[in-house]
Amino acid sequence: MPNFLDPILIWFLAGLFLILAEFVIPGVIIIFFGIGAWITTILLWLFGFGINLQLFIFISTSLILLLVLRKWLKNIFHGQEEVNLKPGENMEDIMGKEVMVTEDFHQGRGKVKFRGAEWDARSEKDLKKGTWAKIIDKESITFIVE
Repeated sequence: MPNFLDPILIWFLAGLFLILAEFVIPGVIIIFFGIGAWITTILLWLFGFGINLQLFIFISTSLILLLVLRKWLKNIFHGQEEVNLKPGENMEDIMGKEVMVTEDFHQGRGKVKFRGAEWDARSEKDLKKGTWAKIIDKESITFIVE
């Protein structure tokens, strides 16, 4: 019968709870604390140490993972949902900007590169990879270009 006061089990369940909570409270933050709890679980299982070191490992690994991986993981889970506007910039400021075509347009659809990220795009004209286009509008996460 499992000992429910075993620190290894407590850290594992806390990590599981935090990772599952990420699906309820999105923001790609809580998941790192869940992973930190699981790292603490593994190290505690391998080496066994006191509560002070457990808390130090949990907090430090969670914060390091958060600082290093959040932006990358957020793009994976959420994608590039909105154009990254610079401070004081509006969507109107984006209109008219030139973008590089990164994928040939077929049936009016293709891909363009804007500020280092690849975006879905639509155009009434056939555009070839390597050519430049101009943003004329945006619908959701798709640029309309010409």
